[in-house]
Amino acid sequence: MRIWPIILVLAYDLAFAAEEPKIIATSDWSKPVGGGTDWMANIRGRLVILQGREVGDASVLLSTMVYVELQNMSGKPTELYFDGAHGHDFRTEYKGGLNCELFDSQGKAVSESGSGGGFQVPRSEWISLPLDSTIRLRANPFGFRSTKEGGLRLPFLGHDWFIKPQDTNHYFLVASFTSISPTNHVSEELKQGRSVVWDGTLLFPKIVIASQGR
Repeated sequence: MRIWPIILVLAYDLAFAAEEPKIIATSDWSKPVGGGTDWMANIRGRLVILQGREVGDASVLLSTMVYVELQNMSGKPTELYFDGAHGHDFRTEYKGGLNCELFDSQGKAVSESGSGGGFQVPRSEWISLPLDSTIRLRANPFGFRSTKEGGLRLPFLGHDWFIKPQDTNHYFLVASFTSISPTNHVSEELKQGRSVVWDGTLLFPKIVIASQGR
């Protein structure tokens, strides 16, 4: 009986299962923010940045995965609109979704130096958080990788920074997340008064970012 294809598949799965993405930085939790259809609507959040291989990516180059974690602190299940695609509007005045700026230790805005890559973005969709729950949502594009020499690439919608592997400076990421609800959404839970809708802006505490050298 030929079993070598099964062995190869298992070896492939084990190899990738052992390579968990590394946490590069995590912000502290934001202050809870109320707002929306009910005074009980209350959400807080934080930003989590990892470096590793994306699901299904066999490349030896590493990607940077950015997640927004949202915690329901309302007195009811809470719905919010997560604009992962940033409305496909990269103008600075558009505030829906995740917005980020990178500064050096002197407070000066860092120039962008990305060199292209894939461009698949998370979906924009309604998210429902049960009572007393937390959810982690991918919030930056897929398919952007660092170089084979190492370093850290920070790709966001509308921004693409790269910190070289030999760069010993520390940088500061300033980020916020805004939910702006479309007006045509009324879920059955909302109709029955069993949930609330949250709108608002979360300001994440400043995050220290350092290069990932090889």
